[in-house]
Amino acid sequence: MRFTTIAAVAAVAAVAQAQITDYPFPANAPCIQGCIDKVGKAEFADFSMDPANPNFMASLAFISERGTPRYSAFMGKTGPCMMSCTQQEQDDYRAAFDKKVQWYLAKKAELAGKNNTKPDTANPNNKTSSANTMVASGLAGAAAFVGAVVLF
Repeated sequence: MRFTTIAAVAAVAAVAQAQITDYPFPANAPCIQGCIDKVGKAEFADFSMDPANPNFMASLAFISERGTPRYSAFMGKTGPCMMSCTQQEQDDYRAAFDKKVQWYLAKKAELAGKNNTKPDTANPNNKTSSANTMVASGLAGAAAFVGAVVLF
């Protein structure tokens, strides 16, 4: 029984640590990132631009889901803040922006395919977000594993 408990804890911990490991972009300049973080935290308490954070994809949705009211509101607030950053920081951000959005859309589709469901990046406070869906599916797998170990 002790092995079962240890195996269950290890499986849950591994799933909970799910993170994006293939984000190919360097961090934004400090001023730009400060604007993004300030507005992001005001909109979504768990906002994080850290790819290792389970809320990364839901946070990136604020910047990448063009045509949504949330995107318009987010950009409407970050834009004026970013105008106080150096011209070089602004230029660097704009140069990488479309590539980051393309990466986000491809990763979102990939995650949706793996989970056989569409990640709910439109509502990061919804408990069925892509990160939570991955955790839930992993927990189900861990539970099945634990059940199999207990039976044998």
